[in-house]
Amino acid sequence: MIYKGAEFEFCPDVYEPSDDSFLLGDNIKVKRGERVLDMGTGCGIQGIIASKMGGVVASSDISDAALKCAGKNAKLNSANMTFAKSDLFRDIKGEFDLVMFNPPYLPAEPGTLDDMAERSLAGGKTGSEITMQFLKELKNHLSPDGRALLVTSTLSIQEFSPDFFAKHGLRSKIIDKKPLFFEKLYLFMLRC
Repeated sequence: MIYKGAEFEFCPDVYEPSDDSFLLGDNIKVKRGERVLDMGTGCGIQGIIASKMGGVVASSDISDAALKCAGKNAKLNSANMTFAKSDLFRDIKGEFDLVMFNPPYLPAEPGTLDDMAERSLAGGKTGSEITMQFLKELKNHLSPDGRALLVTSTLSIQEFSPDFFAKHGLRSKIIDKKPLFFEKLYLFMLRC
């Protein structure tokens, strides 16, 4: 697949880019030298786009298969990135100017789906548990003027809104949305 001038190969057991991935990818804006974290990198699509824009990119994922796939795609595109295996922020150090996350958001218990690629969709019983944990830790990893791009879906039982984020100490703005047949995707920009 070619996207934004970059070539991507898909790998077994790794989430293939879909509407949510492209919603995020179409809205990435990075200044040269900005520190970027691509959380839940999957095949590396978001991190590679940010790297090509001049970002200093660290990509993380809980899946070894995803990290291997993202590394292969980074090499294919001559993208200079680092990779770390991490469950959300657990093994991530430092602050970033941009944190990007397209979290699993379908209401399903992890482990109830068949394979790793399907489990990468399961956001917990309500679909929002992974996102909630991400939000608890986000402020510790944003630079003073840092921002985060977060994909949410109406399929999650938790409704994410500017009021919801304000209660968690974050300023938010919906910067894009995509209505689909069975859900609506939102892309939020978050700041402390």
